[in-house]
Amino acid sequence: MIIDPQQVIQAREGDRGAFGAVYEAVAKDLYKMALYTLGSPQDAEDVVSETFIEAWKGIGGLRDENSFRPWIMRILSIRCKRKIGSYIKEKGNIDMEDYIEEGVPDRGWRTTSGRLCCCRCCRGTPCGRSPR
Repeated sequence: MIIDPQQVIQAREGDRGAFGAVYEAVAKDLYKMALYTLGSPQDAEDVVSETFIEAWKGIGGLRDENSFRPWIMRILSIRCKRKIGSYIKEKGNIDMEDYIEEGVPDRGWRTTSGRLCCCRCCRGTPCGRSPR
């Protein structure tokens, strides 16, 4: 959907209706990008909501009304990266065992500690390196 620069100007001046209109013009794209990035519908909805709030608070600082779409997509991108960071922080470190399908044969990609080796140097043979 095309964003009307005049509505962006009005939104920048505090018009909630105009902000709602420009937001609606990008809302589906924001959700699609968040869902693709995060893989979780609930998390995608959360970061899109957070993006909406942050954009409303910061729209007064938007200098070029023609750059609303890249500006709000950048906000979403940062929010998605933070969410991914929280996944990793919650998990401590990622255990590859969580992502391996049951019944897939072990091809010897384990380190001496028994964890899966993620490096390219071993090419399927145990290399003894610890995963990063």
